[in-house]
Amino acid sequence: MSAHIAARFEGAVYAPLGRGPVEFDCWGLVLAVRGALGLPLPIDPMEAARHPGEMAQILARHLDAGDWKPSAPIDGAIVMFPSLARALHAGVWIAGGVFDISEAAGLRWRPANRVRAQRMEVIEWAR
Repeated sequence: MSAHIAARFEGAVYAPLGRGPVEFDCWGLVLAVRGALGLPLPIDPMEAARHPGEMAQILARHLDAGDWKPSAPIDGAIVMFPSLARALHAGVWIAGGVFDISEAAGLRWRPANRVRAQRMEVIEWAR
């Protein structure tokens, strides 16, 4: 089923603050895929952020408050690609890999063996 969900987004393009149905940023794609899977939607930090750095601060505050919990890589889990400044990019685990979108790479799905070497955290919204 999850591969069929990913197919729904074929043709999507990257756009800052994109929330669909065709244009998405990384967090917008996470929200849309989780919604299509019928999973609870986490906060949308861009609703409150005035710039990307503030988005990372909002996510960090929710992490520190325990609103996120570690997760196994299961369909719908959120995959964060952190740096020293906290999360810079997000994707969603689906069909045994990471489904994400970025300005540089566009829409893509990468199998587990291609993303495991990268520093990533798999999390779930705990609220």
